[in-house]
Amino acid sequence: MARKIPRWIRAVVDELQTTLEPEDYLAPLGFSFKRDKEGWLISAFPRRNELIGGMHDGTQQVPGFRLCLTGAMTIFDAPPHVQWDSPSVYDGNYDGPCVIFHGLYRGRDLELVLYDQPPAAAKLGLLIDWQRGEVKPCKRSG
Repeated sequence: MARKIPRWIRAVVDELQTTLEPEDYLAPLGFSFKRDKEGWLISAFPRRNELIGGMHDGTQQVPGFRLCLTGAMTIFDAPPHVQWDSPSVYDGNYDGPCVIFHGLYRGRDLELVLYDQPPAAAKLGLLIDWQRGEVKPCKRSG
């Protein structure tokens, strides 16, 4: 049974999405969340898109994007602590290059992490058919 997503968490991810300037087709951000004794953690990431048709049929790619840091900081009640993390070694599962915001969101202690790549098991975002000029949400997992 899927865990219910609190509305405020969806709101945070939706607000974060508005601070992104995509370089290509960008599906709604994927994310996970958890709560522990220190507060809330939301890990967000772009989802892979899959190309359909032609010589690149089946190719998956992660869309590039630019993040407006000042816009993302306004999600919080007050300016959050912000850091860039670029580990020298990572396995592609919530441990790669990311921007970390830590502060209060509507009174909740929140660490919001935006990764530049999705975790290996993340669902696909969009199906892009370059031959037909169609872009549609992917209904199956990656």
